[in-house]
Amino acid sequence: MSELVSEWKRFLDGIEIPEDAGVMAQSRFSAPAIFGAVCPRRVASLKNDGYESYSDDNYYEAGRSFSRALAYDRSDPSLVMGLAYSKYYDGHYEAVKRTIAEADGLTEVDANMLGNLLANVTWQEGDSGRALGVFESLSGKPLPEDVKRELDIKVAAISVGGSTEEKIREFFSTRDRTRQTVILSETIGEDPGFGVAHYLLGRLLYNEAEYEDALPFLWNAYLYGLPSERLVSENMRILGIAMYAAGEYGRSAEIFDELYRRADETGVRDYAADFAERARWAERRVVNK
Repeated sequence: MSELVSEWKRFLDGIEIPEDAGVMAQSRFSAPAIFGAVCPRRVASLKNDGYESYSDDNYYEAGRSFSRALAYDRSDPSLVMGLAYSKYYDGHYEAVKRTIAEADGLTEVDANMLGNLLANVTWQEGDSGRALGVFESLSGKPLPEDVKRELDIKVAAISVGGSTEEKIREFFSTRDRTRQTVILSETIGEDPGFGVAHYLLGRLLYNEAEYEDALPFLWNAYLYGLPSERLVSENMRILGIAMYAAGEYGRSAEIFDELYRRADETGVRDYAADFAERARWAERRVVNK
């Protein structure tokens, strides 16, 4: 047993840890226990109601639930986050500002998340220059990877300006998938070389498991190019998966081989190597049938 433990510890010591891992773990696991709140069962019920309403795009009811839960427990950052995002998608930008201004006890990641949302409000209100400054300043700070990609997209859109920026700004004002699809289709029609719009539309379809429909948009994003390496990497990842799901195993393996060659992070390289091997195995099975 002691030998197994020693080997396991050596294995753990050899794993490369992303730079932000410690801060992200602190944000995820340092929230105060719910039993420290007044009426913890009531808080849990209201939080659940808030998430359900938010998922159903009923932002008014979601905001009510999160606000009532905060009356019992001001120390839970997820309630602040839920209320702020509910107000944002309900179009009540002044309420977003008040919610963020009154928040306290936030971790660094939570504060950065709310800073991004506040900059979204600034952008929606028409101050692109000020919003751009915040988006750029946040891009190097601890944040979830999907938010970092979001920042890259917004910086690129503002840098392009004009109708393209206006449409991408509108895209980030809503969670309505139909409206987002229309916005991105119009953006591609007006600015077909803007790879970000192809990526976003391909990702919407990918998230709905409509892999064959997603493929041409993800492929166009690959060909036209994207504004950051993390966006390029993520686009290649989901492009390879979509190809695999559509039965294009050989092309999927080629994409993951390329992702392996260009990736710097060990985790991404391991993922790409594993998927390339899986795709070739699936291709051999098809050939041998």
